[in-house]
Amino acid sequence: MIETIFRAVAAQSSGRFILKSLVSLIFVAIFTVIQKGGLALAMLVIFSGVTGPAIRIVTLRTSGILDRIITTPAHKPSMFLIFTGVWSAAVFAALVPALVILLFQAGPVIMVPVISGTVLAVSIGTLTGIAAKTLGDAHLYAILAAVPLIIGTLLPGPQSLALPYSSMSLTLFPAISLLTQTCFLGVWLMILAGLVSRM
Repeated sequence: MIETIFRAVAAQSSGRFILKSLVSLIFVAIFTVIQKGGLALAMLVIFSGVTGPAIRIVTLRTSGILDRIITTPAHKPSMFLIFTGVWSAAVFAALVPALVILLFQAGPVIMVPVISGTVLAVSIGTLTGIAAKTLGDAHLYAILAAVPLIIGTLLPGPQSLALPYSSMSLTLFPAISLLTQTCFLGVWLMILAGLVSRM
């Protein structure tokens, strides 16, 4: 069944992957000129992290693969956490060229919020896909899930301690923020595992 998950994620064509990488690189490069490269990367992580898995879960449902995953003897939470991990790696890989620009600007510490932000967005996208019954629902729910993340990233407030996207858009990375954001991600993954175990 794990092989099925890997094949499902790998169903993206190489052409689409290259296009995503180029668009991300250009987008972040343009915004880096006005010192907003981190914010641009945060938006990319949110959109690609939430929408991609949400739509893929629905296509897995319509093809019958999701039912096989749900009825497998393997532990359901671990299967969905594997899906989240594999999809996070796919999203992250497409953003590597854009991330290289920010590594020069902000240093290697930016990897912490980018990785945790990618996993958070993908886990939210996974739950969104589970809730959606059709592709139309998946698109709508993905937008409804992404908009609060974007607003929470743009507006200052206590949510910045939980959302890693706030750290991405800054050049300074307070240790307390990185710690609380990582803890929040752990709590969110436990919520994901708890919800899918009730399916």
